[in-house]
Amino acid sequence: MKRKTLDEYLKEQNLSLDELKDNSQEMAKHFNALNEENAQSVQKAIDDLSDAQKKDAKQISDLTDKLKRSDEEKDEQFNLFKEAFASTQMSIKKMLTLRVDPDSNESIDKQIELALTNESNQAKLLVLSKETDNGVSKSDNVKFAVKVDHNTIKAADTPLLQGNGLGTVTGQVPQAQRKPDFIDQRRRPSFIRNWISNGVLGVTADGNAETLEWVEQANIEETTGTTPENELKNDMHWEYVVKSERAKCLTVTTVVSTRMLRSVRQMQARINSQLSRSLDNELDQQILFGDDLNENFNGIFTQSSAFASGTFAGTIPNANNYDVLRVAINQCNIGSSGTINAVGEPAGFFPTVIAVNHSAMAEMDLSKGSDGHYVLPPFVSADGTIIKGVPVIGSNHIGADQFLVMEGPLVEFWMEQEMMIEVGLVNDQFKRNLRTILAELCGLVAIPENYFNGIITGDFTTAKAALELP
Repeated sequence: MKRKTLDEYLKEQNLSLDELKDNSQEMAKHFNALNEENAQSVQKAIDDLSDAQKKDAKQISDLTDKLKRSDEEKDEQFNLFKEAFASTQMSIKKMLTLRVDPDSNESIDKQIELALTNESNQAKLLVLSKETDNGVSKSDNVKFAVKVDHNTIKAADTPLLQGNGLGTVTGQVPQAQRKPDFIDQRRRPSFIRNWISNGVLGVTADGNAETLEWVEQANIEETTGTTPENELKNDMHWEYVVKSERAKCLTVTTVVSTRMLRSVRQMQARINSQLSRSLDNELDQQILFGDDLNENFNGIFTQSSAFASGTFAGTIPNANNYDVLRVAINQCNIGSSGTINAVGEPAGFFPTVIAVNHSAMAEMDLSKGSDGHYVLPPFVSADGTIIKGVPVIGSNHIGADQFLVMEGPLVEFWMEQEMMIEVGLVNDQFKRNLRTILAELCGLVAIPENYFNGIITGDFTTAKAALELP
């Protein structure tokens, strides 16, 4: 027996597939009629063969095979139905609830797969229509329930959880991709410790040392020179003075929940990193500008020598930032160390770094003559980053109008202890599931007074006014 195809059936009805593609309900009607007609035809043939005591076993076998293939043909018909549905964008109004085994131990993904491939559920999809309840359209979504085991749920299943743990899925929902790293707020990068000397305080019998002492030569008096025969020889006198600096501590804390520390991957490391960066930023400020009051460091600008125009005062027309820094280098080269004698002995300091604000560097780069051409002094490198052999560093730690010229190794930063990160409880935090994270760093800045003249600081506005030719 030959089963009737869809084309044959439609031809008998004086219809074509193209005519029905725009009318999904009419097409579904003809699908069902064709399936019913073929099923009745097959069943009648089987009944006839049974009455004839199944004389032709091969024919029965062929008919049985055709019945087995009927599901495949239905799938093909259903695919055509779906194409018609897509072309007309028909809204499915009938809610169909597809359920799987409520005691299933399968994962959510597996339960969804079983629900969609279940033969009974697939059959129901073929009979969707525009049915309503009391004139009110049903949901236009196809829903099914899945079992969620809270003890074994996978991370990938988590977005499906709602309410009491039953998930509701309405289709393949696009998920956002999250970058694995954190986007932190930018901070000024530290720089000053790269240009000075660094050390660690030693351990005494009582523990870590908290104070650094050194001995400086002071109050030199000398009359070194030639001496005639039978005359008193020249004398030289000086004193040794003990100087010291005490270590001071920088601290910062933050409060977080214990759940955050346990649950969020890398969160504790990120918090520790933020605290460390905050201390690192403040440490540069203290090394540069600490005023030695209360618990502030004794910083570089506090112990430096102020810019002095000297013999260049009022001699430079159209003085600019380059001029100021060149005179500061000279001041560092010829400055006196302490009180040596009435004349003063050149100290011979040699600057290793110039630090200015980025805006000051930009101003120097944009220096122009009266006719608009760019000006680059002969003692400056082609890119403006080296002045008389001394590198120029830009940093936002330096004020917009400030400058620093120094022999860096003369400045020493001593660490009492490395940066420590600790977690503890404060007040009633134990009852509130909170923890306080503390970051602490202790150290000191040591600059012998005999080196003060190797460190020159000032502001460009005042310095240029002092150099300007009246």
